[in-house]
Amino acid sequence: MKLSVERTNEWIRYAAAAGIYFLVMVAAYINMGQDMGAEYFLPGLIPVLVVLMLLQYGTGVSLFSRGMLGAMVPGLLWCLTFPLLYAWTYHQDWYKSLIYFDFLIGTAQMIALAALGGAFLRLGHRRVTAALLAVLGFLMSLIPLTQIAYYMTVWHALSPASLMALYLTNWHEAGDYIESTVGTLPALGIGVLLLFFIYLLYRSYLVLARRIYPSAEGSRMGALVAVMVVAAGVLFALVPECSIAGVYKDVTSYVEETQSYGLNQGERYESLIIDLENTLAARAPGTVIFIIGESASRDYMHAYTPGFPYEDTPWLESMASRDGFLIYQNVYSSWTQTVPVLERALTEKSQYNDKEFYESASILDVAKKIGYKTYWFSNQGRYGQFDSAIT
Repeated sequence: MKLSVERTNEWIRYAAAAGIYFLVMVAAYINMGQDMGAEYFLPGLIPVLVVLMLLQYGTGVSLFSRGMLGAMVPGLLWCLTFPLLYAWTYHQDWYKSLIYFDFLIGTAQMIALAALGGAFLRLGHRRVTAALLAVLGFLMSLIPLTQIAYYMTVWHALSPASLMALYLTNWHEAGDYIESTVGTLPALGIGVLLLFFIYLLYRSYLVLARRIYPSAEGSRMGALVAVMVVAAGVLFALVPECSIAGVYKDVTSYVEETQSYGLNQGERYESLIIDLENTLAARAPGTVIFIIGESASRDYMHAYTPGFPYEDTPWLESMASRDGFLIYQNVYSSWTQTVPVLERALTEKSQYNDKEFYESASILDVAKKIGYKTYWFSNQGRYGQFDSAIT
C-alpha cells in the first residue's frame, strides 16, 4: 500500500510529537533527580511511541494540540506528582522501576481519555460527552491532587504514617482539620478552583470535538480501539504496583494488623504478672479519669514555648499555678502522627523492643488486671475503615 505525501507527512508529525513527549518526560525526571534509568525507558521507547502515534492517527489531532490538554493534564499529574514531591521532601532517588510505572500509568491515562474522546465525540451530544470526560479526568486526578494539597499543607510528601492518618480519620475530624489548617473561606476557594479545573477540562474536550477527524473510517476507529485496549491493560496491571499504591499497601497491611489486636487479648491478659497488693487500686481505691487530647506541636503552644507570639493556651497556663497540677515540660511524643504515638504510649510497644502492637499488653489490660472496672470512650468509634489502634 502506497501512502500519499499528505498521509506520510501526517505520520511524520505524529512520530515527532510522540518522540518529543517521550524525551521531555525523560528530561523532566532527570531534572528533578528521579531518572527512571535507561534499563527501563529504552525498552518502553518503541511501544510508547507507536501507541502515541496511533492515538494521534485515530483522533486526527496532534498530541500537543489544545484539544489534547483535557487528557494530557490528568496524565501528567500522575506521571510527575509523586516523584517530584518525594524528591522535594527527601532529596534522594525513588525506585527507578516505580518511576517508570508512574510514567506508564500517567501516559496510559492520557491515552485512554483522549481515545475515549476520539471515539465518542464523533457520535454527537458533544457537550454531554465533553462534560462526562471532564469529570472522569478530574476523578483520575484526585489522587495526585490530594498529594499536592497535603504537600502544600505540611511541606512533606505523603508517607505511610501520614497516609494512615488520612485513612483512619472520619468526616468530622477531616472537617475540623481543614477548618483549623486551611480555614473555611480558603477551603471554599479551593473548591471553586477545582470546579474551574473541571471546566477547563470540559473546554478542552470541546476543542477536541471541533478538531477531531470528522470521518469515523475503519482504520482510525480501529486505532482508537487498539490504544484503549493497551491503555486499559497497562492501568489494570500497573496501578496496583505504582508509587502511591505501595504506600497505601503499607497502610492497609498495618491497619489489618491493628484490627487483629483483639484476637489475642485473653492470652496477653493472662500473661500479665502483677503484685496486686501494691497497686494504686489496692492502696487508694477510687476513680481514675485519663483524658487524651490531640493538639498541635509544643512549638506552637505558649504554655510549652513561652516565646511563641500567641497566647493560645490560657487555661493550661492558669491551671499551672495550682497545687497538684503538673505540666511536664520535657516530654516529647514518640512519633509524629497520632496513632503511632498512642500505640507506643499506651502499650508495651516502643522503639526499644521488638514487640509488635498487636502482641503488646495495653494500659487498659493492666488496669483491669489490678482490679479497675474500665471504660473507653473514643472520638474514633467503630466506623468500619475508621477503626484504628485508638479504638
